[in-house]
Amino acid sequence: QSAEPSESASELSADVLVYSASPSGIFAAIQAAKGRLNVVLVEPSDGIGGSVAQGGNSIFRVADQRAFGGLAKEFSNRLYAAYCNRYGQDSAQSNDSIQNFLRSARFEPKLAKTVFTQMLKTQKSITLMTGADVSSVKMNSEKFIVSAEIVLQSGERKTCAAKVFIDASYTADLGAKAGLKFAVGRESENAYSESLAGFRSKSFPEKFQTADENPQAFAQFLILTKNDANKVKIEKPADYDAELFSAQLSTIRQREANRQSVLLQSSQKLPNGKVAFEGAYLMQDMRGFLSADAEGRAKVFERQRNFALSYLWFLQNDERLSAQTREEAATLGLAKDEFEKTANVPPMPFMRETRKLIGQSVMTQDDIFIDRIKFDSVGVCATQTTGAPCSIIERDGELFYEGRIPMTPYPLFEIPYSALVPKEKECANIIIPVCLSTSHVVRIPMSDETVFMALGQAVGEAARLAVESGCPVQKIDIRSLKSRLNKSGAVTELPPEFSAEFTWKPQNPKVSEAVEFAHTPVSTKEKPVKYYWDFDGDGTPDEVSTTAKVAHAFAKNKNHVVTLVIEDENGKRSKCASKIVPLSGAESSDFFIDTENPASEFCDFKTNCEYAIASESQLPYFGNNFRHDAHSRFGRLYVEILPKNLGGKYGIYLNTTLSGSSISKAIVVDADGTHEIKVNFKLPKNPYGMIKVGTFNSPTSFRIINDSENKGTTVFDTYRFIRED
Repeated sequence: QSAEPSESASELSADVLVYSASPSGIFAAIQAAKGRLNVVLVEPSDGIGGSVAQGGNSIFRVADQRAFGGLAKEFSNRLYAAYCNRYGQDSAQSNDSIQNFLRSARFEPKLAKTVFTQMLKTQKSITLMTGADVSSVKMNSEKFIVSAEIVLQSGERKTCAAKVFIDASYTADLGAKAGLKFAVGRESENAYSESLAGFRSKSFPEKFQTADENPQAFAQFLILTKNDANKVKIEKPADYDAELFSAQLSTIRQREANRQSVLLQSSQKLPNGKVAFEGAYLMQDMRGFLSADAEGRAKVFERQRNFALSYLWFLQNDERLSAQTREEAATLGLAKDEFEKTANVPPMPFMRETRKLIGQSVMTQDDIFIDRIKFDSVGVCATQTTGAPCSIIERDGELFYEGRIPMTPYPLFEIPYSALVPKEKECANIIIPVCLSTSHVVRIPMSDETVFMALGQAVGEAARLAVESGCPVQKIDIRSLKSRLNKSGAVTELPPEFSAEFTWKPQNPKVSEAVEFAHTPVSTKEKPVKYYWDFDGDGTPDEVSTTAKVAHAFAKNKNHVVTLVIEDENGKRSKCASKIVPLSGAESSDFFIDTENPASEFCDFKTNCEYAIASESQLPYFGNNFRHDAHSRFGRLYVEILPKNLGGKYGIYLNTTLSGSSISKAIVVDADGTHEIKVNFKLPKNPYGMIKVGTFNSPTSFRIINDSENKGTTVFDTYRFIRED
């Protein structure tokens, strides 16, 4: 409910006005209020918490927990404490809230709303106004916003004067009313020299990498359950149209052909027997949406909700789908105890991308992969996502989604304060933490609430500095800002990096020729003191050195898989790095395949296992992600590798991590027949987590199944085929 201000009926004043009680806006308000500022928090809807509490977007996708801190971490800890206090620390609810060792990375939206409310109540100087919108702003000649006119649902109008304004909304409406410059859609390759920019389908070469007005599609989540006591059956929507899901149909059929679950592709487990379900995508005319009034946008949200319900009905009833898919979908219904005021459907979608500020600086592709460190960094992006599609295309008579950027794993990168503020000549006292200044390419990995939460806390502290110093937000002391944020537990810089990357020369050595291998150092506080080199691919270190360079000569005339792990003086080890060293005139080859990037000319690859973001507590592993069975669907999850033309004897190896603990089954077909082997996924003693399955004669098929005898966890990370004869 709206909190009543203490000022007169039509006049309000505050140090800071925050627009939108999104998670970013809530944390901005809290951080500013902790600095003893008076804050007015204006929310156009009836609820708080944005897509997290009002949109069902209740999963944190953090790739590196060292980049997760401050108020976001406090929020997560409060969620976990709530589950532990109510159900017990060892309860199913507490355990189901943990993902990749992050407590309460999965949670129920209704609990999120409760925790947001509790956190706001800790700060008495915040005036919350829900059901209120900003209709206009008044700006003086020096480009400072003097005040904003607020319209309540009753029609009453209030004027609020403030020293600093924060627009934490998903649409940057306050910034637009202040006359800031924004971009909408995708830039071309040439706009910022981005190879990943623009239209993404090479089936249309004339359009590839060109600009258009299509941002990422909205995500309409549903919170579902199989629990009959808490389940509301899906009714057929009045405007149901099965043809709306033609673009999804080809993907569904492919998954069915590979014996993969269609539902697991779109849902993630939550506590209390619920799942967060993100279905098909409805493309949106973004400029029409942004120019629409409140009633027009409400109609868009209603269409999004009906579309999501229609998709679930489609999965449950469309006879073009397999009986297994329809039966699995039919077990699900809306969770009765969520979103009770809106017929158990989240009232808003997650708007991943709408307006993008053209600010003091614009983050582009190079800021992800090259210029990742910023002197004015106030947050770190540590998410892994390919984003949502941007349009639907037709190819060979079928419809497909277009626009994802399959460029994972992304490295962690810093977010500069200069991307959160407009040019001073446009406005001197507004900060934009959600619709910040990025290209479309950068917006994709940043489209996550954990990022917006961190930036919300950052701008709340920045507002405090601007108020205290009386200067434009562009001229605050960055050192003071970072110092204050760090003292409050926020993460403003990249965590130390510890990489096992390496190079060698000559690039194409000959048999018996000395090859110099060198670890590629990175700027880090953690200095390596030990190097574990595996030159023959069998998972046993061939040389353990204390220097970054070693020499080795290969005795066999083949391409070799070489692996490195480094260790610091405290015994901490890095992730594993493997590369294939090609020999000049090689007569055969070893092969290495990583399930997070399985494209390979040497084999066909199939799996029905989903990605998991790896955590440093799970070392050893390769890359940033791996696949595992999530301790479920025993005997049904698998990885299948079908080598092409492998003549001769090959040793087959897999690796496991600290997540692995089961006894699973490998089925290998080779020239001598079919072999079934039990594989114990208990972590071996070697630094690479390598396990040898066996030696086989011209293998043509390798399949590992989570046929766990002790109901442990099977890890699907990397595999290697090492030529032995």
